[in-house]
Amino acid sequence: MFSNVSNSSKHCLLLLISILVKYDFLLLDSQFYNPHLIQFGAYEISDEDYQNKLRVALTKKRKFPSKINYLESLSILQSLTQTS
Repeated sequence: MFSNVSNSSKHCLLLLISILVKYDFLLLDSQFYNPHLIQFGAYEISDEDYQNKLRVALTKKRKFPSKINYLESLSILQSLTQTS
């Protein structure tokens, strides 16, 4: 990925994560595992575990929204990272 604006790919990834959380998607397969993704909570799982999770995820009816509420997405991200 490349862009003219610094960190824009990180911003897009975080927005995607907030949407997936809100709409109860179960998996986000990045196909790569590296320090960049670890900072956003990525973790590696075995192929067997992935196949099991994928099987479950495919039984769920999920629909990606056609409109995105940016402020709501920020609120979701904040709730994911807030600690007491």
